[in-house]
Amino acid sequence: MIAYITRHVQIDPRQEVHVGNRPISELGRRQAGRLAERLAEAGFRGRVFVSPYLRCLETADIICRRLGLAFRPEPAMREMNGPWIKEFAGLRDEEIKRMFATCAGDAGLEYPWWTPEPETHSDVLKRVGAFLDSLLPGATTDILLVGHGATA
Repeated sequence: MIAYITRHVQIDPRQEVHVGNRPISELGRRQAGRLAERLAEAGFRGRVFVSPYLRCLETADIICRRLGLAFRPEPAMREMNGPWIKEFAGLRDEEIKRMFATCAGDAGLEYPWWTPEPETHSDVLKRVGAFLDSLLPGATTDILLVGHGATA
């Protein structure tokens, strides 16, 4: 089993959206396409887990469309909470499924999927580590994790 880990692609700095949910740029779309090509060349046919933030969902959607796969939103891969988290309103499970056809139909995402307090790097390591510990023992296929600078 191989675990591929990537950070979301370039965001569009011109887009004014709610705190934490910036979309990706045109360059980011090309970056995601190139990553999909590289994964295809490597023969990747595994499971895809993605942070529920818009920029990660868009990145995973491009990859999954090109590879014919589905992704699963995974709160453990989310961004590190800063003071801005008190203003954050993330996407709900049904919104993600409506926006992204490559989201696994049986994926379930409890809302809110983030904690309301700022986090430290240690907090992030603990939550990502716990997720990986739960995933790896029974893993029979490769995995792709799409996250952020703090989680990738």
